Amino acid sequence: MMPGGMRCNTSFAGVWEYTVLLLGYEPLCYLLADDPELVRAVADGVGEAQLRFYDALCAHEAMGSCMIADDLGFKTHTMVAPEVLREIFLPWLGRIVDCIHSHGKVALLHSCGMWEPIMEDLIAIGFDAFHSFEDVIEPVEQFKRRYGDRVGTLGGVDVHVLASGTEATVREYTARVIEECKPGGGWALGSGNTVANYIPAANYLAMLDEGRRLGVY
Repeated sequence: MMPGGMRCNTSFAGVWEYTVLLLGYEPLCYLLADDPELVRAVADGVGEAQLRFYDALCAHEAMGSCMIADDLGFKTHTMVAPEVLREIFLPWLGRIVDCIHSHGKVALLHSCGMWEPIMEDLIAIGFDAFHSFEDVIEPVEQFKRRYGDRVGTLGGVDVHVLASGTEATVREYTARVIEECKPGGGWALGSGNTVANYIPAANYLAMLDEGRRLGVY
C-alpha cells in the first residue's frame, strides 16, 4: 500500500523508439527515402496502440504521472531530420500528452541527445517537464535559464560526474547545480540520465545528501 497522497509514475518507450525497434534504425533511415509511407504506417500503428494504452493506464487513480521515454537525438543532432519528426512522430506525442492531461495526470518526457532543433515543438506539445541532460550537450542549469519559465526541469547531475568523480567532487558539483537551478522553482534534483549500476553508491548518496542539505525552499 502506498502512503496517502502518493502516486505512481510509469516510463515506457514512445512512438519513435518503438518504430525504431520494429524496423531497425538503419532500415528506417533507408525507408524514409524509399518508402516513407511504410514508416508512417508503422508509426501510426504504434501511436494508436499507445493512445489506447495511456487512456486505460491513466484511468487508474493510483497513477500520478507518465514519463514517455523517446530518445529523439544523439550528441550533436536529432536522430532523423527535424522535419521527419514533426511530420510523422511529434503529432503522436501531442495526442498522447493530451490523453494523459485529459485524465488529470502529469506528462513527462525523457529524451537523450540534442533536442534544440525541435525544442519549441516539444514545449508546444504541452509536456509538463523534461528529463535527460548531459553537460557536453547542454548543462541543466543552462536549460533551466532558457526554458524554465515554460516547462519543468528534471535531474541534470551529469552521469559522468556521478560515475567517475569522487564523493567530494560529486558534492561540489551537485551544490553548484542546486544553487543555479533552485531559484524560481520548477526543477527537481536527480541524475542527468539513468542511475547506472557502475555509479558508486557513495556518489549517488552524496548527491541525495546535498539535495537534503541545500535543496529545501
